[in-house]
Formats: sequence, structure tokens, C-alpha cells
Amino acid sequence: MKNKIIIVGDSYTFGHGCSDRIHYYDKQSKTWIGDQAINVKGPSQHCWASLAARDFSKYEFINLSAPGNSNDNIFKGLADTVDLNTELVMFAGSFPNRMLIKDHGSESVFPWIVGMNWLPSEPAQPKSYFTAKESFIKHLYIDSMGNNYTVMAIMSAWAASILYQSKFVWSIPGHEPVLVDKQLTTVHMQSLQFLSIARYPFNDKFNIQDESVCLAADGHINNYGHNLYYETEIKPLLNKLLT
Repeated sequence: MKNKIIIVGDSYTFGHGCSDRIHYYDKQSKTWIGDQAINVKGPSQHCWASLAARDFSKYEFINLSAPGNSNDNIFKGLADTVDLNTELVMFAGSFPNRMLIKDHGSESVFPWIVGMNWLPSEPAQPKSYFTAKESFIKHLYIDSMGNNYTVMAIMSAWAASILYQSKFVWSIPGHEPVLVDKQLTTVHMQSLQFLSIARYPFNDKFNIQDESVCLAADGHINNYGHNLYYETEIKPLLNKLLT
């Protein structure tokens, strides 16, 4: 019997910003706020994936999401986990301008948000490494590269799901050009898409005058926002897919 539901995504699906996963850099005080060990602790108990695991306890929910994740790394996590026991894959994609790059201190790779170098890091990146990233953005990177990576990640995740006879749905934040540029707006792919929490229209859906009630201090979604998103977007989707 297929009993696994695999969810892959970035910080928004991880629950970064929920009350048990607060961690951000405050520009005014120039200090880090919250718990630095959120990655070690795993996804929030208040994120939409955890709420789904509570209500659909018949299934084993595996949330592989991680802060800062890129779409190519999101697919890698799925490929390492999906198997014949997987009933459903939920690819909660990230922003296209993220990609895997080499770690400056080893031969491993890690996701990088293109151009986001203002955050202090430990250990500090050497000047040559920082210069290389800046040169890459200036001379080699264009938005269509991120779009291409995103398309490959979504299509690869879909193919992996088909291979293991698993159901598949996907999302990416907003209305990125990737949807049109690579013809992911075909009728079939549209039918597999759900709205991303990263750019969820809380105001339109709930007539909320101030969407900040759904946001954490760093702009991620808080407990209240995750609960609204789950009840309106995810729970009906799962009822449809799992019955």
C-alpha cells in the first residue's frame, strides 16, 4: 500500500517564520534574531505540511524543505527519497533565481540565492569567492537561466513521480515568466499546479486589509498565515487527491 507523501520546497514550506522557527537578520540592529539551529530542528510544527500530517494521519508525511533551497536542489532531495511507497509528491518550488554552486571551503555544493550577498556568514567568504559570485552575476547570469533550471526541476520531479506511479502536483511563487517561456501552461501541467504560499493572495482570498497579520518579521509566513493557506488551498487539494 502506498502510504508516503513527500513534500519538497524552500523556507516557506519549511515554516521559516513560524513561532518555533524564527531566525532572521535585523538590518537596523545588525544582529541575528531567533534560533540559529532551525535547520537542525527540521520543519515547523505550524507549517502547512505539518498541519496536513496532523489531519491526514493515515499517511506518512516527509517534509524535505529547507531554508534557501533552490529548485535543482529541491529535485535532488526528491530523487533521493521517492520510491514505490510514495502516493503523492508535492513540489513546492522556490524562486527561479536560486541555483547550486560550489562551497568555497570544500568540493560540496549548496543552494545560492543569486545576488544575496549582504548577509553576514560564518565562516566568512574569502574576497576572491565573493568577487567570483559578483562577476558571475554581471557577466554570465540572465533570468532565463533560472527559468530553465526551474523547468528542468519541475519536469524531472514529474518524471520521477511517474516512474514510481505517484501522483504529482507543483507550484512556484508568483507568476514567473518560466510558466510561459517553457510552455508549462499547457492544459495538463496547469491541472497539476497549486498556488504557492510564498506569494499567496491573502488579501484577495480573505479580504484582509493588512496582509502583515499573516507575515513574520522577516516577510515569511507566520502560524496564522500557514493555517489560512492550509485550510483554503492544501486541505481541499489533499481531499481531492487522496480520496
